[in-house]
Amino acid sequence: MAIDTHLDNIQYLRNNTLTPEERRMYDAFTSAITRRSSRPGYYSHEGLDNDTINKVIQAVVLDNPQFVEINFFKRRGDAAQVNIDDLNFFKVDAPSRQDTKRIENIANKMVQETKKMNDLDKAMHIFKYLAKMVTYDLKAYDKVAKGQNINDYLSSFSMIGALINKKAVCQGISLAYEYLLIKCGFKNTYIQPCFVGEVGHCFNVLIINDENGEHYINVDLTFSMRRPTASYITYNGREFFVQNMWGFGISSKVLESLNYRMMYQSNPADDSYSYLRRNNLIFNDFPSLRQYIKRQANKHGALTFSYQGTYSDREMQNMLIKLAELQGFKAETQLLSIPPFYCYCGGDYYD
Repeated sequence: MAIDTHLDNIQYLRNNTLTPEERRMYDAFTSAITRRSSRPGYYSHEGLDNDTINKVIQAVVLDNPQFVEINFFKRRGDAAQVNIDDLNFFKVDAPSRQDTKRIENIANKMVQETKKMNDLDKAMHIFKYLAKMVTYDLKAYDKVAKGQNINDYLSSFSMIGALINKKAVCQGISLAYEYLLIKCGFKNTYIQPCFVGEVGHCFNVLIINDENGEHYINVDLTFSMRRPTASYITYNGREFFVQNMWGFGISSKVLESLNYRMMYQSNPADDSYSYLRRNNLIFNDFPSLRQYIKRQANKHGALTFSYQGTYSDREMQNMLIKLAELQGFKAETQLLSIPPFYCYCGGDYYD
């Protein structure tokens, strides 16, 4: 059942998902942040392991949209465990009643559109919606990467930034995704902080159960979001957004190959439930991929696929560009590439 509550008084996760001991920590964090304490980690946490602390932190931030938790940006890049004393909370302005209503309208829209879907289809639908609506905030990212003051960009680290300002970094988009999933009745989900290289990053992990047991699905919206560059293509004076679905259901093995390092609560995930796998868009040899592009060329649509064969990135790009020219893609065709995933964009793009 979807959550029926207002943004300015959410206690759902506290009241329905936490144990009494976890609620004690939740209340301590909430009280400290409300008093504008920047380091509420001095509260006792004996008996709670790292995954439990992570659970409490997520409940605090999701139940209080104006709270922003930036702790993993302050952590050493080689840290493997949560250190409660590293927690660093900030506050943004609480959403106005008007903005609260706008967020509730978005949530209600998602509830209505997904009410007849299973959990996996719900998650994919919300993924597409947010990836198309939210633009990645490169200025906020640059401030963090350079260790500069981020006070003017705090909203980009919250769901308020993603859902109201429609501009956010990985943390804001992950919180917005988590919030909408919960509103639509998808309760088995958490946010995974990690490092990509030495830069803090986070993405979502979904948990589904079927006849084959429990499955973890990694969902990294950051690389499918709008960006000032790369994801836009201009055609006939208009800008179009070409959506790349590679981040839905990406395997843990691929994330590790891209230099993702999990900070805590890491569960192995394959790509069995990915967008690409479900739509037969993973190719292990170039002839199969060539036939797919050939069939799609006449449709002049944006292509999303994964190639996992032996050709190098440069060879793949050269062959794809030549093939696109042979198949009559328009001159504005561009190639987006994040090895080993590729998004070949051509023809009539969509907003």
